[in-house]
Amino acid sequence: TPIAAALLLVEGMKNKVGRYEETEIYLPKVKEQLLSMRKMVEEILYLNHCADQMKPQETDAVQILADRLQFHQVALTDRGIVVEAKDRAPLYVYTDEIMFMQILDNLLSNAARYTPEGGRIAITVIRGEKEGGIRIENFGVTIPEELLSHIFEPFVSGAHERASGEKSHGLGLYIAAYYAKKLNIALSIANGENSVAAEVSFALPDLNGQ
Repeated sequence: TPIAAALLLVEGMKNKVGRYEETEIYLPKVKEQLLSMRKMVEEILYLNHCADQMKPQETDAVQILADRLQFHQVALTDRGIVVEAKDRAPLYVYTDEIMFMQILDNLLSNAARYTPEGGRIAITVIRGEKEGGIRIENFGVTIPEELLSHIFEPFVSGAHERASGEKSHGLGLYIAAYYAKKLNIALSIANGENSVAAEVSFALPDLNGQ
């Protein structure tokens, strides 16, 4: 964890152990760990704030998905990742818009960061009579089997490096699962042959939007 890493760095510098004597190199690394801790605390506080301020309403899930894709577009383009998302027709869900957005954002963020350069992400909108959903599948990577059953636990992240080179603090999927439970939305993640598929499923509102 960032706390353990920061303590180790500080202890090494305090006792001038080996390379840690070079404080001008390792003090910035302590700052990096502290910033990571701050981000984690902010995310947890924001998580609780959203849960306390839930405002369910009829929301277009496909439009939220399109907005979040636009947000990640620069990063996707920089890494040459192609996103296949052809279905743009509205799909309404009765939910809290901010929390639902956070779920999709975390799933898209993971897909974008773990997909190899020049890779592909396929997005499918699922339309049933009473249930709908969104499936986000990124190709060229799988989750280690020993981690798959723990993937929604806090501070769990893949043992492999993210394809983008970014470090993960392991809270993204925990937050997504927390919001999904609050909203009564089913969230699942599974390996394909050479892919990872994340899927959210939810009840569709009736004709009166309830």
